[in-house]
Amino acid sequence: MLWLDVLQEAEEIDRRFEEWERSLTGRWLPMTTIHTISNALEVTVDFYSDVQVGKVWNQYRCARIVLHELIFEIVENLVCICTSIREGVVPKVQRSAQTINTLLSAICNSIPFHLQRVDSKGDLVAQTVQRVLGGEHLLWPLDVVLHSRWSNSSQPTQARKALEEIGTSLGLKQASKAIQQKQELPTVLVGQDFHARLPTVSWRA
Repeated sequence: MLWLDVLQEAEEIDRRFEEWERSLTGRWLPMTTIHTISNALEVTVDFYSDVQVGKVWNQYRCARIVLHELIFEIVENLVCICTSIREGVVPKVQRSAQTINTLLSAICNSIPFHLQRVDSKGDLVAQTVQRVLGGEHLLWPLDVVLHSRWSNSSQPTQARKALEEIGTSLGLKQASKAIQQKQELPTVLVGQDFHARLPTVSWRA
C-alpha cells in the first residue's frame, strides 16, 4: 500500500534525525536552567554555547515537527482507507504527539536565550548586540509554534509575544507579518479533533 510505504519512509527519516541528535557532543549540546523571567514565574530556559548553535537546534526541531505532522496526515489517510489498522497505528500517533509536544516546548524554552535575556552560561543578562540576530533566528521556529495545531494553550501566546517584541523592538517586519497571517487564517482542526474522530482508540500521548 502506497501510504504504508510513505509512512515507513517518514519514520526512517525521523530515525536519522534521532541519530543526529544522539551523535552531538560538547558545544553542540543544549543546556537547561530555571529562571524567573517575568511575572514572578519560574520558567525552564534552554541555552547554548552560542546563538548559531541555538539556531541549528531550532531548525532541527522545526523540521521534525513538520515531519511528524506529515506522519499524522499519512495515518489519517491510512485509517480512512483501511479502518482495520486503527489499533496498530495507535503507538505511532502517541509517539508523534509526544515528540511534537517536546519539540514545541523546547522552541519556547529557547526564546529567552535568543532574545539575550540569558547568556551562554545560563545567567540572566542585559540586552546585547546579538538580540537582532537571535530574533531573526527565531522567526521560523516561532511561526511553527504559532501555526501548529498541536501547540498547547500557552505556546501560541509565548510565540506571539516574542514575535511582537521582535517586530516592534528589533524592527524585523517578518515577525509582524507572521502574526498577521495567523490572524487571517481560518480556524483549523486541532490534534484532539482528529483523535475524537476515532472514538474506539485512545490517541493521547
